[in-house]
This record gives sequence, structure tokens and C-alpha cells, in this order.
Amino acid sequence: MLPRMGKDFLVRMQFNWRPLFQGRALLLTNTLSGGVLLGLGDIVQQSRDKHKHPDRVRDWRRTGERRRRSSLLGNNEYLCNALHFNTH
Repeated sequence: MLPRMGKDFLVRMQFNWRPLFQGRALLLTNTLSGGVLLGLGDIVQQSRDKHKHPDRVRDWRRTGERRRRSSLLGNNEYLCNALHFNTH
């Protein structure tokens, strides 16, 4: 069980975060979260590769490209889904 303060905090966070996952803010939320998560995933993968092969250097350009592509693909997926649901 959570203490009373913890429950109050979670309820306030739910109320404040809800608008980010509805309507037009959803596009921004998906774009930012998709880019950040794919960038972090690439950093983790490059860290694993560097651990196996210490002579390798981390490629920040690759990480940036993956983040950019993720943001673009996330936007396209969002727009296609929005158009699909609006026509039915």
C-alpha cells in the first residue's frame, strides 16, 4: 500500500499528464518519446558493442540519425492512424 502522500502525488500526476496523451499533444508526445527511446536504445547497443570490441568508438552521428528517423516514422504512423480513424 502506498502512503497517503504517495497516492495524492500519483493522482495529481495522472491529472497533469493526461492532456499529453490526447488530441494534438499526442503527436508531440509520440515524436519526443519515440526519438528519445530509440536514441537511448542505440546508445545501449553501442555500449554493448564497445564492451565486446574495446577498439570501437561510439558513433554519435548514427545515434542522431536513428533518433531523427524514429521521429519522422512516428509522425507518419500517427498521421496515418488519425486519418484512418477519422474516415470510419
